[in-house]
Amino acid sequence: MGDFLDSLPFLTPEQRASLRADDLDTAVAFAHVTVLMLQAPPFGLTIGKASRLLAAAQGEAAAAPAPATMVVNIAEPPDLRTRIERALAAAEVDHSAVGALSDLGVEHVVLGEHGKVWPAATIAMRAHASTGAPVGQTWQGAKIASVRALSAPTVWCSPKTGRPLQDGKDEVTETPWGLLGLDGLRVAAFGYAQGMFDGMGESEVWASVHSKGPVATKVVKRMAALDVKPEDMDRRVIFGRQEPEQPRQGYRDPLPRAPSALRGGQPPAGTLIANLTRLLLAMFSADEIRRFFGYQPGGSSFVANLPGPTSSPVAVAQAAADQLIRHGMLTRSLRDALVAERPGRAAEIDAVFSSVL
Repeated sequence: MGDFLDSLPFLTPEQRASLRADDLDTAVAFAHVTVLMLQAPPFGLTIGKASRLLAAAQGEAAAAPAPATMVVNIAEPPDLRTRIERALAAAEVDHSAVGALSDLGVEHVVLGEHGKVWPAATIAMRAHASTGAPVGQTWQGAKIASVRALSAPTVWCSPKTGRPLQDGKDEVTETPWGLLGLDGLRVAAFGYAQGMFDGMGESEVWASVHSKGPVATKVVKRMAALDVKPEDMDRRVIFGRQEPEQPRQGYRDPLPRAPSALRGGQPPAGTLIANLTRLLLAMFSADEIRRFFGYQPGGSSFVANLPGPTSSPVAVAQAAADQLIRHGMLTRSLRDALVAERPGRAAEIDAVFSSVL
């Protein structure tokens, strides 16, 4: 820029022009210029003017502001141990942060009070395991849980069938069981297990439990009378939940596993197809027959061969019994599935199946 040369009144216009021609128009441009260079052509300055010019250039250059600089300190990333400790502390405060531990290679944590992640115990347990020493199912009396299981979202199951719901609804009937919440699902599951909803449709059961109607109230009272805790039903209504390894002393499992052998007893009088038809009618409505057998192996073709939706329950049950007998489907696995669906009628089921198994 020309302002620097114009600020020097001792220079003539011709001298300024010659300096600008050599790009000597800013103070910084004179950094390596000497008095002898300014005395020589084409400038031809006297020694006095040359000295004054260089002194002015040095003074202005020194007064110019230094370019702005930014100092950035790049910190070393925390080591893995520190990152794990921070992640454990975050998971203790917010359960939803448990999933971050998987990214750090932490597969199990120790749970403290109220099922919260216990950082100190987890760190101690991991240090113990890192030496090659075995770690049991608990750590110093506290529960050890899988990070994957803790971070996975809860999936509800139908209290009637035990199958996972899709977006909170039964895949076939679209009953919105999930809207009942965990407490309502527990009540409904126990009621179904005890056969207290026989003859009621799913929508009717849902409405009764949702409104805490008379039937649902009876279910709650029976649960208390039998000393069944609500959480005992979690293995029925929470997908992936395992039943207790050692049931509480005196606890009668409301959903007993099918025994390896039939309970014995004489089969009822009458033909097999008549007895089987009566059993199905006692256990299911027409729609429930279609749904139950639709979930069994080969269920699609089985249901397709049943009478239409306008048919009577007797016609549907008789057609189902006929198919079961003709196709040799009266197997132990079917018997076990029926017991799991209607445990309160296990004796009736065994009585019919005892003639074929």
